[in-house]
Amino acid sequence: MDWIKKSPAQLILALVATGSLVSAILLYKKLGDFKDSFSAASIPPNKDNKVLPIDAHGIEKAVNAIGAPTLWESGKSKDAGALFVSKKYVLNNGALVKPTNKTFNPPVPNAWLEKYGLDDLNPSVLDEDPDGDGFSNRLEFFGLDAQSHLDMAGKPVLGKDGNPLPDDSTDPTDPKSHPPYFTLLTLNKVNMIPFRLRFMSADANKAGVVDNVQINTIDRGGKTFFVQLGQDIPGTKFKTVSYEKKEVPDRDGVKKDVSELTLLNNETKESLVLVLGIVRDSPESNVDLGYHWVGPDGKKTDDMMKLQKGSIFRLPPESDKDYKVIDIKAPDKQNGQPGEAKILLPNGETIILRKPR
Repeated sequence: MDWIKKSPAQLILALVATGSLVSAILLYKKLGDFKDSFSAASIPPNKDNKVLPIDAHGIEKAVNAIGAPTLWESGKSKDAGALFVSKKYVLNNGALVKPTNKTFNPPVPNAWLEKYGLDDLNPSVLDEDPDGDGFSNRLEFFGLDAQSHLDMAGKPVLGKDGNPLPDDSTDPTDPKSHPPYFTLLTLNKVNMIPFRLRFMSADANKAGVVDNVQINTIDRGGKTFFVQLGQDIPGTKFKTVSYEKKEVPDRDGVKKDVSELTLLNNETKESLVLVLGIVRDSPESNVDLGYHWVGPDGKKTDDMMKLQKGSIFRLPPESDKDYKVIDIKAPDKQNGQPGEAKILLPNGETIILRKPR
C-alpha cells in the first residue's frame, strides 16, 4: 500500500498497459472470426447455367389494362347510373325519393324500366323499341301471353283460373327476346255471309224412305228446287248426299223437327250440314285480320288479310311457319258476344281472336 501511495503514476501506467493488452487479445479474436466468415462466404457457387423463366403474365396484364382502360357505358347495368351523376332521385310530394318503387308509366313499374336502362321519366318510353325487334317496350312487358300481369294500379291481374297471370315479360334490349309474332294479330271484322241454300222439307217415297228434298235458293229470287238425294242442285256447286231425321223437345214440350241434310261441295269436296228451315252461315264467310309488325328497317306491315275458314297464311319475318283459320264465329248481338276467329298456330296450339266491342 505504501508503494501505491508513493508511486501512483506507475500504478496508472500499469493499469493502462493491462487494458491495452486485453483489448489487443479481443481484437485478435474478432479478426479470426471474420476470416472464418469471409472464407465461408467466398465459397464458389454451384455451376448451373440454367436460367429460370420469368413469369410475365402480370406484367402483360398490366400493360394491356393501361392500353385499354375500362369505358363507361350507359344502360349496361341497373347500377351503372350516369357518368358523373349520382343515382336518380325525383321530387315527389315535396321530397326527393328514389323512383324505383314508383310507376310513372302504368302498368309498367319503374323498376322494370330501370332494370333495362330505360328512362322512366320519358312519357313515350312504352312506345319505343330500343332493340328494333318490332315490339315496343309495352308489348315486351306484356310478354309471351300478350297480357299485362299488372293492372293500372300495379296489382296482379287474375286469369280465368283465378290465379295471378305469370310475369312472362321479355327483354326489351335483346332483339332475340320478344313475344310471339302472332300476338300482333288483330281481328278487325267478321264478315258473315248467309248461305245461299236453305233446306225446306223432305219427301218420303212409298216405302217411307226420304229420297227427295226441297231446296230454296235464297239469293236467286227465292226459287225452289226438288232434288233427289245424290243429285246436284241446279245452278250451284253442291249436291245432296244424305238425310237424317232428328227431333228435339221445344220450349212448350212439343217436339221440334231439326232434321239434317248433308251437302257436298263438288269443288272443295268439303261437306256441310243444313238444318231444316234454318239459314246457316256460308263457308265463304270470312274475317279481316290485321298484322302490325315493324321490321328492323323501320318498315311497317299494316296488312289486312281477308281469310275464309280453312285459309292458310304466314306472318313475316317467319316465312316458313303456317297459320290456319279453323273456325269463324258470328257476333251474337243478343247476348253481347263479339265475333271470333279461331287460329291454328304452327306448334299445334290454337288461339281465339275476338273483335273489340
